[in-house]
Amino acid sequence: MPQRLRLIDNLTSPCLYRVMAVETVTFEELDREHREERIRDAERLRRGEITPEALQEENSLFSMEAKITCDLVRYLKKAYPLR
Repeated sequence: MPQRLRLIDNLTSPCLYRVMAVETVTFEELDREHREERIRDAERLRRGEITPEALQEENSLFSMEAKITCDLVRYLKKAYPLR
């Protein structure tokens, strides 16, 4: 399956991109791909090949041990400066 463009909007860093093998992807294609992935995941869970926690870790953008912090006040001051 070709890799698709994955855009990650992050408050503290520029947008990150993965390798893009195709230029245009329709919503229907993305939706079908997502449904197929969920079906495969459900089958793996049913067969006991993977635990729910391991599946969550596999599908997560960040590891479960990651500590994510956001300085909301600094972001808001930057986004909405006082005039």
